[in-house]
Formats: sequence, C-alpha cells, structure tokens
Amino acid sequence: CETLREGVVVFDSDGEIRIVNAAAAGMFGWAAHELCGRTVADIGFDPQRIAVHRQIVAPHQGVPLEWTARRADGTTFTAESVLSDLESPGAPLTIAVVMDVTDRKMLERAIIDASNREQQRIGHDLHDGLGQELTGISLMLRSYATRAASKYPKGAPLINEVVDLVNHAVESARALAHGLSPVI
Repeated sequence: CETLREGVVVFDSDGEIRIVNAAAAGMFGWAAHELCGRTVADIGFDPQRIAVHRQIVAPHQGVPLEWTARRADGTTFTAESVLSDLESPGAPLTIAVVMDVTDRKMLERAIIDASNREQQRIGHDLHDGLGQELTGISLMLRSYATRAASKYPKGAPLINEVVDLVNHAVESARALAHGLSPVI
C-alpha cells in the first residue's frame, strides 16, 4: 500500500477515515496520522455523492468517480476515485483509490481547444476558399450559358445543369463551413 503512486483512503460507513497511505497523505497535504479520524468530507469527498455513485455504479465495479478534492491548505484539485467494499470484522469499510487527474484534465482541455481551433480554421478555409472559388465558377458558367444559349440552343440545358451542380456544391461547402465554424 505504501509503494503505490495512487492514494489509498479507507473509510467507514460514517465517512470516518481509518487508513491512508503515504501517497494519499501527500496528495491531500496532511500527515497520514492527521488524516486518520477525520471524515472524507474534510478532503472534499461528499458522502452523499459517494452513496449515489455506489447505488448507480455498484453493479459495475471499477467505474471511477470524479470529484473536487481539498488539500489541508484549502486548495483544490480534480481527483478520480474507484470505490470498493472492503470486508472487515465489525463495521463495513470502503476503500477508495484516489488519483490526482488535474494535469490530465488540463491536457484534455488543451486538446479539445486545439481541435476546436483547427475545426474553425478548416471551416473558414472552406467558406472563404473553396466556397468563393465555386461561386466564381458558377458566375462564369452562368455568363457562358447566357452567351451560349443563342449560339448553341441545344447545349444550354447541359450548361444550366452544370451551373446547378456547381451551385449545389457552393451550398454544400457553405453548410460544411457553417457546421465547422458556426456563426457566433
């Protein structure tokens, strides 16, 4: 238990902390002996949320619970815990394996932000690049169709079909651009 990187907190049905390892004590900024006897609420673990999580997740052991943990100095961090029942003589105990996932959450947010920026860039390029070029092609074809209608009346319907296809492509490019980079 003392060699684990993850924190281990064992508490009873009243939420009283009975056992912690060195990793948990360090994570919460307490000495191990200072945490024992305190409640899980002292480290930000809401007993009601634990109860709800256990009711919903109980059949699916190993599903983590994310929560805002509190250190001894009052600062907080994002924690993730897996809860398990621990058989013991006397009162039932719960063991929580606690991990500080603050860095992972920050990286996830950075990845999502970068993805959103790239999506907006692609949407902008579609709208201002491809969309504009297709609009130019459509205008040129429309002009050609007008001139060709008098000289080549049989070819005019075909040219109009091409104009319609290009206009459809313009609308598709606009729809894709709007979906990637919505107007705020």
